[in-house]
Amino acid sequence: MDVRPKFSIIVPVYNVEKHLSRCLQSLVDQTFMDIEIICVNDGSTDGSLEILKGFAGTDNRIVIIDQENKGVAAARNAGIRAAEGEYILFVDSDDYITEDACDVLYRECVQTSPDMIVFGASAFPYIDDNDHRWLYEAVKVDCRKSYENPVAALFSEKSSKPFIWKICYNRSLFKDKGLMFREDMKYGEDMLMLFEAYPLAESVLFIPDTLYNYICARSDSLTVAAAKKKNEKMQWHLKILERVIADWSQKGLLQQHKKEFAEWAVSFFYGDLVSGELEKDLVSEIAKRFVLVMADVGLDRTRLKNVYRSQYKEIKKIAKDD
Repeated sequence: MDVRPKFSIIVPVYNVEKHLSRCLQSLVDQTFMDIEIICVNDGSTDGSLEILKGFAGTDNRIVIIDQENKGVAAARNAGIRAAEGEYILFVDSDDYITEDACDVLYRECVQTSPDMIVFGASAFPYIDDNDHRWLYEAVKVDCRKSYENPVAALFSEKSSKPFIWKICYNRSLFKDKGLMFREDMKYGEDMLMLFEAYPLAESVLFIPDTLYNYICARSDSLTVAAAKKKNEKMQWHLKILERVIADWSQKGLLQQHKKEFAEWAVSFFYGDLVSGELEKDLVSEIAKRFVLVMADVGLDRTRLKNVYRSQYKEIKKIAKDD
């Protein structure tokens, strides 16, 4: 008899004692009970582990993995290796989900059996600046839509990326197809994983239900740290682009989706390069390297839509100006 839980919820934990109880409470309070909650304590030095043990003492669905600090990607991978559920969810330990999240997702899994379900989220608090304005739109899903070609969804749906925690995944993507997080990436491991996940999936469903609550402005979070280190972030963006190009070229995907990929790449870099918030020398350096990367694989010869063509021309101009 199969006793595998329907969902494995993976929670990486690192020094979040102020927020962890709210997260865990949202998981143990799920109206859908057939879940396991895998908490990976990634070398916390505060009281996070004690909070985990306290919750585990009252709910046997909680599994604790205690490891030395290796980073969020390694923590998620440890959770994936331990997961027994038919479907996998990721919840960051300073965020929380609605009490009916698993109920809603399980009904969709039974009815349509997609490999991935992308759902909506709310981001708190509201901050009216360039770093956050795009985010409030990116976490929403506007309407219900199903794709039998998930790569098309990756490029056409604004909510398809860059967040891995607003997606329910069939465990076969990880257990059978080898999907894992890149542990050598300081930033951007989510984006890399999604560019691997969508091509592996056979179908993806987008639903407008808001099931996740994302705390986007915690002062000690990696996201905020990345926003404050824009110069470093842009260098990591180049590494992401190079990694995805290498992976997609090897799999024959880049040639199939050149136009969509080139337009995504331009939009991925353009805003930061023209924002005026980066060091001038770095802007020139990043623009030059970006143009070279695009040229190396022929993406610079792709016929882009007008808006992306204009943006790419501007990036090339920045690359030429010293």
